[in-house]
Amino acid sequence: VAYKIFKNPKLSVPKIKPENAPFKALAPVMIMLNTAQVMSTSGVNKEKYLSIVKECAYEIVNGGYIKPELGAVLESVTTDGKFYDSPSTRVVNPGHSLECAWFLMSAGLTLEDDTLLKTAKEIVDMSMEIGVDKKYGGIIAFTDIKGNPPVQLEWDMKLWWPQCEAIIANLLTYNLFKEEKYLKMFEDMKKYAFDNFADRENGEWYGYLHYDNSPSTTLKGNIFKGPFHLPRMLMFLYIMERDGKVDAFLN
Repeated sequence: VAYKIFKNPKLSVPKIKPENAPFKALAPVMIMLNTAQVMSTSGVNKEKYLSIVKECAYEIVNGGYIKPELGAVLESVTTDGKFYDSPSTRVVNPGHSLECAWFLMSAGLTLEDDTLLKTAKEIVDMSMEIGVDKKYGGIIAFTDIKGNPPVQLEWDMKLWWPQCEAIIANLLTYNLFKEEKYLKMFEDMKKYAFDNFADRENGEWYGYLHYDNSPSTTLKGNIFKGPFHLPRMLMFLYIMERDGKVDAFLN
């Protein structure tokens, strides 16, 4: 059903009038990619899910979201893959881009496609360059590709989940390409995240920090911060340390 709606969005109720906003978003295709990747390891309808993996991976690579000339991956582009200059379509979400990068790496490993691996590596490079706060560390939440004020009010905050995705993406990139800069970025991101987000006294992670890394709230869970990004990252780190292989990213 999810794939059916993904292929024909008109089956669901749109949030906006499509004729007023002829854009396509990165989020649905990358989440469908990851979902199909996971389902392909279930032992049921493997070829069907692998075909969806291939379809989504190539849409990400060829669909216009990746803009090397802008140095970023865009959250939305026109339906024909062009950049559209507006506040909402100038948005870059570095954590989302890094998550997309390691989804593509998983697909590249599964499909044995070096082009996907190399493209994902380029995404990591662009996303770390545009996303790392060089003053206080960590990955920022949002930025505007032209340097204008972002429309998101939390644009300069540090959220828990982009740090998790940066850790996974850099570790996987290092394991695949063996370039020391990715190991350093992995270690830097891991230290930053555990130093600033982990609550050593009460456990769990804070979800939201101000720009200077002070917690904006001590609340550990809400309608957005659930048990997903952090446990996934911790499981991957454990398996990678235990086995020394990238198999964790294929299941």
